[in-house]
Amino acid sequence: MEKIDKFHHQITKFLKLEFEREKNTIEENVEDLSHHISQLVNEAQKIKNQQGPNVQTALLNEYADKKAELKQLEDENKNYQKKKKLQQDKKDQQDALKATINTELAEVQHSLNTKMASLNGQVCGSSSFQPPRIELKPTGYNFETINDQGTGTSFKGLIIFDQACLDLTHLPFFVHDSLLFSNIEIDRRNRIIEMYAQETKQIFISIDSIEVLSEKAQEIIRENTVLTLERGGKELFGRSWNEQATK
Repeated sequence: MEKIDKFHHQITKFLKLEFEREKNTIEENVEDLSHHISQLVNEAQKIKNQQGPNVQTALLNEYADKKAELKQLEDENKNYQKKKKLQQDKKDQQDALKATINTELAEVQHSLNTKMASLNGQVCGSSSFQPPRIELKPTGYNFETINDQGTGTSFKGLIIFDQACLDLTHLPFFVHDSLLFSNIEIDRRNRIIEMYAQETKQIFISIDSIEVLSEKAQEIIRENTVLTLERGGKELFGRSWNEQATK
């Protein structure tokens, strides 16, 4: 029994020493781990304290950039929509202006052609002759007597056009040079003079010779003559500019 007790005592002592040694080892390991954990916690805190604001600032800057970019895109979209609306408004106004111009031109054209047809019948003595006609366009015009491009007919057309404008507008007067009359038939020339005589506005003409005209046309011209020019001291300035001086 004593031997057994002694053996047990030795075993207990041995185990106690082993337990004590193992305990010390574990405690040392725990202490090391605690120290390491503490270091890691401190490092993490440092990282948080040092880099946290930088990360936050970067995020804020990126947010601000994205917001500014979005605002710019929204403004560009608004400007684009506004530009499209302005372009459409401009097109609508241009279309309306073109329509108005075309309508006005058509009315003026109709009035002129109707008046010229009436005056042409008066000058020609019959409505069977083609009157001069004008076609008005936004960028130009066409003036002609259909199927007759002769010089006399063209000059007659110009005279009739001027007379129509005088009758239909506030035009106060017109001037016709003798060149216009030279290629027009005598009978029509007589009727043109008679047409002039019916006008209440002023008409100024120059004519080279009246002897070929009818008595009525000659009388109208004499009654309304303001100035007669001829050679022999009755030139406009008392002499002819193309005469050579006599020695």
